[in-house]
Amino acid sequence: MIHLIFIIAFSLILVLFFLSILFSIILMKKTYLKRGDGSISIRYPLPSDLKNAEIKHGYIKTKGNKNLFYNTYKKVNSKPKALILLIHGIGAGHYYLIPLIQKFIDDDYMVIAYDQFASGCSEGKTFITMTRGIIDVKYVLNFIKNTELLNKMPLYVFGHSWGGYVAGCSLLYSNSIEKIVDVSGFDNECDFVPKFKFLIKMRNLFVAGFKSFKRVQSIFEKTTAKVYYLQGEQDLVVNPKFTAKTYKKRFKNKSNIVVELLQNKGHTPFNDDKSQKEQNEVMGNFGMLGGKLVPLDAYVDFRKISIVDENIYNKIKNFYDE
Repeated sequence: MIHLIFIIAFSLILVLFFLSILFSIILMKKTYLKRGDGSISIRYPLPSDLKNAEIKHGYIKTKGNKNLFYNTYKKVNSKPKALILLIHGIGAGHYYLIPLIQKFIDDDYMVIAYDQFASGCSEGKTFITMTRGIIDVKYVLNFIKNTELLNKMPLYVFGHSWGGYVAGCSLLYSNSIEKIVDVSGFDNECDFVPKFKFLIKMRNLFVAGFKSFKRVQSIFEKTTAKVYYLQGEQDLVVNPKFTAKTYKKRFKNKSNIVVELLQNKGHTPFNDDKSQKEQNEVMGNFGMLGGKLVPLDAYVDFRKISIVDENIYNKIKNFYDE
């Protein structure tokens, strides 16, 4: 009798577990469980917009034999002082960060930037969970480690939003990373989507294993790498309550970690105020993933609203240059 009760109870738990996963997948499909291809009505920056740049591209094999598209960027005839691994957020791959890439290569850094799973030019039907980024960055770091041109330079990381989360987690896989700039990165995926947190945790556990429970702040706590976390206090995408505000308290005595909460800045603080305001309006109309149906003549030139804030860029540059 006891065995029968145990079997029934265990079966009910299993059913509830899989129902919760199914429900969370349905929920996520309505939010961000799709490809990050951007909008056909937005003209994003392209590598061809870069000046005095030497560009090479290729693919990195990742889990499931999927290809991640990457580009390397450097100033023509320059000897880079370090390699920056650049990791983008949700949207249309890494091209929206090309204005920053121009700044980096102008200052004699080499950049390797890849499109995350199911984003931009990379393979993948949907990215299923943002924890997938933690899985993929391990493959990217191994690629850098085994590529002679890349592994001779000091290794720095730059990540924004989802990419900031992945950048923080990249410390799990490499002792070669010397410096990380994490811009508006969330601490854990469940903080990014606070509703139905338990269901999302269960789904992520099923899809990505226990690494999905990793919190960036616990990784920062143990690292000896230098970390610069910055975020706008008006960030409406990633709540500073769970990130910058928490980090400032937790890491106030850690000399290798600098946390800055920027006044009058939002989710993309590296853009100037005008660009940031107009980008917010575009995202409101088109959605982060470009999933809304919009008229084809609603053309938006993202290059004109992706002007780098020189003050914020200099903060990042000075951190890398130290």
